[in-house]
Amino acid sequence: MSKVCAVVVTYNRPELLLENIHALILQEFKLQTILIVDNYSNRDTLVKLQDGGYINHFSDNFVKFGGEIKSRVTNKQGEEIEFIILRLSTNTGGSGGFNQGIRYFYEKTTDDLAWVMDDDTIPHNDSLNKLEYSYELLKSHGHNVGFVCSRVLEQNLSLGYPPVFYTGNELMKYYLLKDDLLRIQNGPFLSALFTRNFVKICGLPIKDFFIWLDDIEYTGRMKDVFDNAICLSSVVIHKRGVVVDEHKISQKNFFKFQNGFRNKMFLMSEDTSIFKIPKMIRQIVIDWRTIKSSDITFTNKIKLLKSLLVGSFFFRPKREYFK
Repeated sequence: MSKVCAVVVTYNRPELLLENIHALILQEFKLQTILIVDNYSNRDTLVKLQDGGYINHFSDNFVKFGGEIKSRVTNKQGEEIEFIILRLSTNTGGSGGFNQGIRYFYEKTTDDLAWVMDDDTIPHNDSLNKLEYSYELLKSHGHNVGFVCSRVLEQNLSLGYPPVFYTGNELMKYYLLKDDLLRIQNGPFLSALFTRNFVKICGLPIKDFFIWLDDIEYTGRMKDVFDNAICLSSVVIHKRGVVVDEHKISQKNFFKFQNGFRNKMFLMSEDTSIFKIPKMIRQIVIDWRTIKSSDITFTNKIKLLKSLLVGSFFFRPKREYFK
């Protein structure tokens, strides 16, 4: 049986975090470790964790400078799970949080698999059981498994974050279809079960992305080397507070688009096809039309245009790999 470390990134959403942790403890498949990466949330998150009995004490220095607190929790079978709070010294965005969480899994645990998710991901009790079964099934048939992810549903049970399916038919076998498995190229950080070997070879998510598209870039690495899949019967609920329409920019979500536009153009700039430049120009024109029609200030519109150009020509973040 594989040892699994749940890696959860959180920032100032203590109620959702507590619901997520409760769902992790109720998993039918025993977790070895629950790692909470606290992206420099305010004190309230730590207070709620203390009130919930997950940590006993934290100091003012821990709040200010970050650090690590370890404790133990008990699942519904009466088995102990190591519980770790890794508090960062600054808000590094989701990208930085996943970077640090996956690094911790690889360098400081002996667990076989990392179950990666945001704090607003609420798994069903059998979600991990079905993911781990899928991993073992793929492995038993000789597949080089990179990750297996769950089907993500929004709170209204509509499909959220549909993955990019693989165009080949290598995994379209009868024994996979009957177990609700389909091959994919990319998947979100919303219940993705990564193998230690994937992390060893592919390294860490790009922390400089800050937010948006870090999961698409990371899960797409070496997609022709690894056999990655979605298990349709493994379901999680994505309880995000506000659904961001990718075509509606506001003053409130401006900074997300600022990062997202930059990251998207960087990924497009890595295209090696002869159509790269025309595709990038077309995308800039499309996004500029969206920007112009938005209700944000003219100054912020220019900033978003700058993000498109910076991502196209100047933004070259570093990918981190293990030696």
